Amino acid sequence: PVKSQIDYGSNPTVGKYVEVNDIKVYYEIYGEGEPLLLLHGNSGSIKAMEYQIPELSKHFKVIAVDSRAQGRSTDSDKEITYALMASDMN
Repeated sequence: PVKSQIDYGSNPTVGKYVEVNDIKVYYEIYGEGEPLLLLHGNSGSIKAMEYQIPELSKHFKVIAVDSRAQGRSTDSDKEITYALMASDMN
């Protein structure tokens, strides 16, 4: 695969934060169309999807996020659970 010129996960042009629950979630949006929430794996970040985002954004509005305590998103004193992470994304 050809490496993109876009620095996914650190793109100041489109990168934003939203306050959710007790943290700030970092996200980037690419493309247009039906929304597609793109989640990385454990200990990952948006950067892990640098090859998927360009292709998916041809067909969808890709909303790529850094999960709680991952990438550029912040953490809190709360115990990280699947329910809490799902609530962050909801």
